[in-house]
Amino acid sequence: MNVLIAAVGTRGDVQPAVALALGLSAHGHRVRFAVPPNFQAWVESLGLEVIPIGFDVEDFIGHIGYRALKGTRRLRGQTQVQFDALDEVASEVDLLVGTSVFAAGPTLAERHRIPYRHVGFGPSLLPSREHPGLLVKWQRLPRWLNRLSWRLNSLGWNLAFRGPLSRMRARAGLGPVEDLWRHLWGEEAWIAADPALAPLPADAEIPAVQTGCWWLPEPEPISAETAAFLARGPAPVFLGFGSMGDPNPSRTTATVLEAVRRAGVRAIVSRGWAKLDAAAPSSNVHFAGPEPHGKLFARCAAIVHHGGAGTTSQAARAGVPQLLVPHLLDQFFWADRVWRAGLSPKPIPRTRLNADRLARGLRSCLDDTLAERARALAPRMTTDGVERAVRLVEALAPGRSEAANRERRGVG
Repeated sequence: MNVLIAAVGTRGDVQPAVALALGLSAHGHRVRFAVPPNFQAWVESLGLEVIPIGFDVEDFIGHIGYRALKGTRRLRGQTQVQFDALDEVASEVDLLVGTSVFAAGPTLAERHRIPYRHVGFGPSLLPSREHPGLLVKWQRLPRWLNRLSWRLNSLGWNLAFRGPLSRMRARAGLGPVEDLWRHLWGEEAWIAADPALAPLPADAEIPAVQTGCWWLPEPEPISAETAAFLARGPAPVFLGFGSMGDPNPSRTTATVLEAVRRAGVRAIVSRGWAKLDAAAPSSNVHFAGPEPHGKLFARCAAIVHHGGAGTTSQAARAGVPQLLVPHLLDQFFWADRVWRAGLSPKPIPRTRLNADRLARGLRSCLDDTLAERARALAPRMTTDGVERAVRLVEALAPGRSEAANRERRGVG
């Protein structure tokens, strides 16, 4: 098959899609991979054919910080940018797969008469009475209020983005969109998240298939500096906020260092997109760049992170306690889900993070009960999510003659 994957978002949105692309390539399929330009060099280094689209997402996240609505105006114009960048390529492929804020997918698929599948990295993206809409931080609302929040979610996304999307569709000779959220998922959602942590809701309004996580192989070793720190003492805690920006990294760094001192633990602090760093950290703290989480997390006593779907699942796979500091969107869902599972102390919303709360959370993470629960969950995590997704892709192989394919693509 000839597949186009458009992964638009942060590292957590791109990395699983890369895993799928490599899995498809290993099965003999041709994959073209559309990605924001700040990921282009990394994805190309893995041997994939890359098409850069849109803007630098790291710069964008640095601008909005943890205020999800701040970037709405800039995102409104991206649907047309995505369409223009991929219209010609979409005419040549058998399947289009998109992630996160890739909004042009259903329109491209309709225009070129090919299947489209949108990928979500958690069931919290599917309307349900079991959890609130994406912009709601409070996760333990009554079921009727969750349902109302999804109606408001639909209204908000329609007000913000339906106009630009419908105008783009009109230029392509297609009709307007009635409900944007439902439109973006197409015929069937693919949820690349682990059912051991978060199964599909029983009343999901959108048809969905859950594959488990799409793990990217990690051939690279832990860096020599980080390995040396690990060897110098007992297992440290890991602290990092991944692809989240920070309006004041110096203050956040000071908060983290003070919490580590009060908790009396060793710590590896990931600089991440928040750019956490210190000129003179204590001997118990090591600041690290990108590391293979699958190899590092299993050597840590606990993982403190922002609550991205991938980091949450990787920590669960490692079998260690977690402490989540949700910044925005589905991170509040994951924070609550891990807390309910007994794998973490009470989450600390990013806006309430201070040294005292973080120190208490760090000490709580070292509780033997949390560690036992985390170790018990780890063997239940799926490991073949990519293989399952590859089978889903192959099930969509066009059963048409080559002449029909040429006709569909406008060739010959």
